[in-house]
Amino acid sequence: MKPRISLIIPDLHNKVDFAQRCINAVPDADEVIFLGDFFDDYFDDPVDAMRMAKYLKTILHKPNYHFCWGNHDLPYGFPTNNHLSCPGFTEDKLKAIRNFLSPADWSVFKLVHKTQGFYLSHAGIVEKLFSHPMKGVTHKVIMDECKKALQQARDGVFSHILSTGESRGGSKGWAGGITWADWSELTPIKGISQILGHTPNREVRENHSVSSKNFCIDCNGT
Repeated sequence: MKPRISLIIPDLHNKVDFAQRCINAVPDADEVIFLGDFFDDYFDDPVDAMRMAKYLKTILHKPNYHFCWGNHDLPYGFPTNNHLSCPGFTEDKLKAIRNFLSPADWSVFKLVHKTQGFYLSHAGIVEKLFSHPMKGVTHKVIMDECKKALQQARDGVFSHILSTGESRGGSKGWAGGITWADWSELTPIKGISQILGHTPNREVRENHSVSSKNFCIDCNGT
């Protein structure tokens, strides 16, 4: 039986050409998963945001393409929710993005995608935030918490699942959520394996246990 091929692309930050090179390099991929942070970069402008939004418009509804929310995407997808602010956001970039991406386009984005035994997200599932007091961390708990967090984003209210932790300037003692957790905050969770981006480095990082394999693949678009 032919093995399933999943192409996973982290943190683009307007790098349209890099995204397409990755896709062209793996033409036999069974699925393509983006780990979020499509927008915002140092010294970027509305033209950069427009180019990325225009590119996304061409691929968002392709079969077997999956798109995760990043902390730099949420303010553009839910601009009326002041709890989702992120460095780099500007009203001018929001206007440029809105010229191409409709609410129906944003609706395909998700906080987590599971494939081949791995949970894929922008910044990762931290046990402190996703552990049920009786059940621990289960698939149902993860999906329920993500569903609730997106509803809170739509309602304009605060969500711990979408908030920053102490390591990224948040409240002391608090862990980062699925779009904000730093790689240093993630420890292996029994039975839960993950692939994530968000924390840049020159190399892929790994942190494993007997029943958990975890990779951070944000290598600054290299």
